[in-house]
Amino acid sequence: MKFAPSVVSILFAAGLLGSTTLGASAETFLFTTVGTGNPDYGNVSVAGYGNPWTTPILFTDANGNTIVTFCDDLNHDVYVGGGQSLPYATTLVMYDGAGNKLSEATSNIMGQLADIGRYDYFHNNEDGAIAAQAAIWGIEYNIAVSSTDTTVESYIVSDLLIKANDTGWALGIVPIDGSNTQAQLLGGVPEPSTWAMMLLGFLGLGYMAYRRKAKPALMAA
Repeated sequence: MKFAPSVVSILFAAGLLGSTTLGASAETFLFTTVGTGNPDYGNVSVAGYGNPWTTPILFTDANGNTIVTFCDDLNHDVYVGGGQSLPYATTLVMYDGAGNKLSEATSNIMGQLADIGRYDYFHNNEDGAIAAQAAIWGIEYNIAVSSTDTTVESYIVSDLLIKANDTGWALGIVPIDGSNTQAQLLGGVPEPSTWAMMLLGFLGLGYMAYRRKAKPALMAA
């Protein structure tokens, strides 16, 4: 069984969900390096596309921070190398890689899969990360995805059972300079239990503030 999104990915997404459109208000990043998660092309077959590369794509910024993303397009072409200094902005994933409108439910599922794949990548589960990427393509374009590797296949089958969790659109990053028209899927769709914990935390803070306000002031001697 695969695990829920990591706390790091949830906190990262929580700080960016306000950027719904590109523009001056969008959160922007300057990436200096684009690399790949691992050199494994896998045994994944995607209907109509053969055996595509299913590894995560890594974006590294000027401070050395790395963001793990997943392709929002089967026909994805990212130049792998250093010193590119590509500016990207965050936005909600409302369109597929071909520019077609996505439903909120489909975007939500893709986001959950990206969170799972990112978790697997950081926990050295290469098979899980590969399966998550394949499942994203399967959900996004409603096409058959499979693997001759029994472990990867079991992850794909599990991933394709995921349902929308009613927490909104997934988050992605897209270039703002026109150098690359492809989007990268970040995920950023917290589980309902995560939202419940955050809500309880806010309620607790509100109650503490109320108690402090309601407490009578001490009269000076």
